[in-house]
Amino acid sequence: MDPDVHQRDCVLVASRCASRQIRDMHYEARVACVRNWYAEKRKIRMTKAKAREIFMEPWQYLQVVLFSYYRLVDRQMCFH
Repeated sequence: MDPDVHQRDCVLVASRCASRQIRDMHYEARVACVRNWYAEKRKIRMTKAKAREIFMEPWQYLQVVLFSYYRLVDRQMCFH
C-alpha cells in the first residue's frame, strides 16, 4: 500500500472523528445550558431527556455560565 494513501486515509478518519466529537460537545453544551438556565432562572430541575426537547433563544444561552468548561480550560492552562 502506498504510504501517501495510508496517510490520507488516516487524516480522513481523524478528521471525521474530530468533527463528530465537536458536534457531540456542542450538543451536550446546549443541553447543559438549558438545564442550568432553568435551574438558575426558573428554579426548575429538569432531566437531560426533557432538556433535549427545549430550544431557547440566543439571549438565554448567553445568561448561562458552564463551570465544567471553565475547569477544563483551567486544567489545560496549567500545562502550558
